[in-house]
Amino acid sequence: MAFSTVHRYRRAGLYAILRGLAGIIDLPSAVPEEFVQKFPYFDQAVVAIDGVHVPVMVSVEDAERFRNRKGWTSTNVLIVSDWQLNVAFIYPGAEGAAHDSMVLAHSNFLQELPDHVYVLADAGYALHPQILTPYRGVRYHLKEFAEGTGRPQTAKELFNLRHAKARNVVERLNGCMKRRFRILRVPIECEFVVVKAIIFACASLHNFIRRNNVADFAEDLREDGDSDDDEDVPVREDVLPFDFNTPSNWRDWMASTMWNEYNG
Repeated sequence: MAFSTVHRYRRAGLYAILRGLAGIIDLPSAVPEEFVQKFPYFDQAVVAIDGVHVPVMVSVEDAERFRNRKGWTSTNVLIVSDWQLNVAFIYPGAEGAAHDSMVLAHSNFLQELPDHVYVLADAGYALHPQILTPYRGVRYHLKEFAEGTGRPQTAKELFNLRHAKARNVVERLNGCMKRRFRILRVPIECEFVVVKAIIFACASLHNFIRRNNVADFAEDLREDGDSDDDEDVPVREDVLPFDFNTPSNWRDWMASTMWNEYNG
């Protein structure tokens, strides 16, 4: 069979997947109760977001725009995970050199968020009324706590630790998708509009598999060394809704209240 024929049918199959699974990627309407029980201070955090680099082949003329800080060409993909490891939103196609915050700004993701919820993001994003980020210059990644003294020593460290544990779901989603779809781990060589369609199709198939395969669901949800020894915090009935106009004060209030309960 001629390559052109294979290519034509491969593309037809790709777009058939997109049509057949249209609507399977969507934002959750509520925060799951099990997440609220585990992370009561983040009870209005509906999803977690991250920037993920997928390797791509581009022309010599476009190489610098797509070359990421690690030196290889990629598209920077905004990926959004709900708390059950489903893709809730995805925005592929940005140049690899683009900063995560710029990719977010060019997507319409924040416009789709209801006013009463927010998202968890890493320090690559700016603190915003609907984006809760960790404190910069303070231990954050779970590995840093595992290799250091372990237990948080300050209110900011405690906040960062709990934030990292909650937001870890989007990193697990990224790892799960790259294990499941090899094409996301090797440079994709085709028209760029097709590259974006491939990434979107992988996200759609991921959600379809998770919703229809119980064994796969259990495997994907496994925790990767995320101990909850210091996370047994009761759900507070008096947790205040955050003030959208003062995100810094809101984060400081969370950190200080967490710390007081942690040491109470």
